[in-house]
Amino acid sequence: MIAFLPLALVAPFCYACEGNIVARWGTAGLDPFQVLFGASAIGTVIALPLAIGSGQFFVPTSPFVLADFTLLFGSIVHVLVYAGYVGLIARAGSVFAGQVSYIVTGSGVFWAMLLLGETYSVWVWLALLCMGAGLSLVQPRVAERTTLGETAAHG
Repeated sequence: MIAFLPLALVAPFCYACEGNIVARWGTAGLDPFQVLFGASAIGTVIALPLAIGSGQFFVPTSPFVLADFTLLFGSIVHVLVYAGYVGLIARAGSVFAGQVSYIVTGSGVFWAMLLLGETYSVWVWLALLCMGAGLSLVQPRVAERTTLGETAAHG
């Protein structure tokens, strides 16, 4: 299983790159929903041929069943949460916004308990406690104040 560890690190690496790029260069004047739309369009160009080629392409059809509504609900939640994440990067910085991943991890533990009946050892609870303590130490980026004269002198 250790051979798959580098594969598991791809998503966190991409999140780190995204957070730093958005924090450093911004979103070219686009709001978070516009950024997400562009990212989704690019993702569609990449994923659509893969989905069709592998036979995994799915289009909900009438009569709609629970799986169709779940897909729609999950998509709406994803758009709102991810747009909020992009907006948080722009407002509070990439380090503060990156803390979202720890909240997602903790939420996953609690959802697994609630929905799947999973139980965890004391080590998992200690790890979550350490994560919570670390989260409490991270603060949002403080906006830099500049006067008009400083901006004109440097710009």
